[in-house]
Amino acid sequence: YGVNFQVVSIVTMLFEPTTKALMAKFGGLTSTAYYEMASRMVSQVRALLVSANQAMVPQVAELHENEPEQISKVYSDSYRIVFFLALLLFVGVALVVPLMSELWIGHYEKTFVTYSILLIAGLWLNTLSGPAYFVNLGTGLLRWNTLAHVTIGILNVILGYSLGVVLGGEGVALGYVLALVIGSSLVILGYQRDHQIPLAELLPSESRRLFFSCCTGLLSTWAVFRFLEVPQNVLGKTGLSLVICTIVIGPAFWMHSLRARITSLSLAAFYK
Repeated sequence: YGVNFQVVSIVTMLFEPTTKALMAKFGGLTSTAYYEMASRMVSQVRALLVSANQAMVPQVAELHENEPEQISKVYSDSYRIVFFLALLLFVGVALVVPLMSELWIGHYEKTFVTYSILLIAGLWLNTLSGPAYFVNLGTGLLRWNTLAHVTIGILNVILGYSLGVVLGGEGVALGYVLALVIGSSLVILGYQRDHQIPLAELLPSESRRLFFSCCTGLLSTWAVFRFLEVPQNVLGKTGLSLVICTIVIGPAFWMHSLRARITSLSLAAFYK
């Protein structure tokens, strides 16, 4: 356990320096700065879910000793909640990225927006692997976690360099995201294979309507920015995009079975 944990820690420390070194080489210092801003923004949003999800590690460790048959239910519940919350959270971040560009940089910066969207897609999928990752930590079975981190580290160098030669800074960012997605997939697919969980469960049945509503909302938002000339300013377009997504996603969110459950649990915790 200790050896695997140390390997994971060392490889993880090398992710960001490697990506930034490749970014500086192929994209220049300006692209590196925009990438750093996008990475900080998306990573801090992701941390809201990851830090909360970490609380399941001691619970899983206790169940592993006393009631191992309950771990699958804990995993299933955690994954369904993370999927629901991550979907809404990352869609919300994607909608306000142009506005953040305006506030931070002073204008709509395409490079910053591109890096942000790539990182949102990659870290959303990475967040979905959290329940499997933390169950592995709680049970002491770190094989898939270690393999995932090593894979991300190797592919980050190979893909980042290869795509950086062709596409510049955007290629480096795309290489990092692809490496992150492939490595994260190993954790969740490995866990589901080991525990004979159908792949269909990766898209929970109660969240399918919400997922397709979010896709429709984002495509509608893209159409607004791509084809509409009015309003001209970023603030106006962002506001219009939020209205469109609220109309498209709102009903699916309101009818979602987890909305009432999470609301009641949050209120109970608040009053307690």
